[in-house]
Amino acid sequence: IIMVDRLHGIGRDRKGGGTAVRHCRRSRHASSFGRCLALIILLVVPHVRHNGHPLPDAPALNRLLFERYELKPPPPSPVDDGAARHVAVLPLADPRATHVARVLQLRDGDIARVGVLDGGIDDAAKVRWIWPEGSVGKWTDNESRESRPERLELRDITNALEREKELPEALELTFAEGSEGCLGAPRVDLVLAPPQPKRLENLLPQISQLGVGSVTLCGASGIDSRTFGVHWLKQPAGLRALLVKGLVQSGETLVPKAVIAPRLEKFLRGARGATPTIDDVAPLGRTLRVVAVAGQGGPGAAPMLRFSQLEPPSGCPPAQARLLVAVGPESGWSQGELDSLLQAGFRPVSLGPRALESEAATCAALALAASTTRRWSSMR
Repeated sequence: IIMVDRLHGIGRDRKGGGTAVRHCRRSRHASSFGRCLALIILLVVPHVRHNGHPLPDAPALNRLLFERYELKPPPPSPVDDGAARHVAVLPLADPRATHVARVLQLRDGDIARVGVLDGGIDDAAKVRWIWPEGSVGKWTDNESRESRPERLELRDITNALEREKELPEALELTFAEGSEGCLGAPRVDLVLAPPQPKRLENLLPQISQLGVGSVTLCGASGIDSRTFGVHWLKQPAGLRALLVKGLVQSGETLVPKAVIAPRLEKFLRGARGATPTIDDVAPLGRTLRVVAVAGQGGPGAAPMLRFSQLEPPSGCPPAQARLLVAVGPESGWSQGELDSLLQAGFRPVSLGPRALESEAATCAALALAASTTRRWSSMR
């Protein structure tokens, strides 16, 4: 930086504490080079700790979620209220621990919102920081809130840990897993003709945020043929990670069941070798099946309904009835695919007169479906 300062007019802005570009009467080429290098410094330096090891960017987390294998039992306690108690220890480099330290700025004795995937939650997990042996560092809950405000500027959040002289090794969270506060299992399932892989990667967290019991990615004539060949669709862990990404935002813990059905016909007809089939995902006796259509007219001769007109399946208690929604490709289902859906018991339902992209159609359909199942729950 010193060498570039002499050659191209880049220096340290001592007053502001950051790297700045000085105006100098040099060549335009030198000025452009200096600006580019200064920009690189501004982007890179905030992400490096004082000892040279980078810390990950803190994701947006409304609840810290753990896999069951990440938990261990706490030390024995004389008080036993029957709740399942756990201890989770995360190294500081874990994005969840970084979020607690950098964004939430929680200290020893503070509480955090946590949950166990496919399990319970606790809105009062106890925070304790673990420091290196021989360290004198300590973060306590009586530390002035003025030094760790609830809301920081983006740059201050990025630099929050870099200003510390010493950092802890790990975060320890102690909590009791319970069901109080959980919304319960969603009663909406989704059959989706997926958009292009990158768009699907962004859409899947939104689907789990809105809440579904299962999401079936099915083939259709109007989708990109490369979609089912992407590596993270072939690996259950990669697909699960995208769905969990949405759950940390919504604060829920139930991971949607993911089904890959490259051939729609086999999935609908329950052909041999197609496991699971539509009857496994959404049995007709307790599930209303609908295909969401953007436009005024319905497919074939079937009448067009609105979500507000849908009634639960006959003979099924309304509070237990489920709703399966099929959303097609942006180019629409082919006539053969529509015929197959109707034969499988699907009824067309309107998403309105506007043409919608896959993301908008999927989110609109799921929001309307969730509202419909809540309305059913209030029926007597």
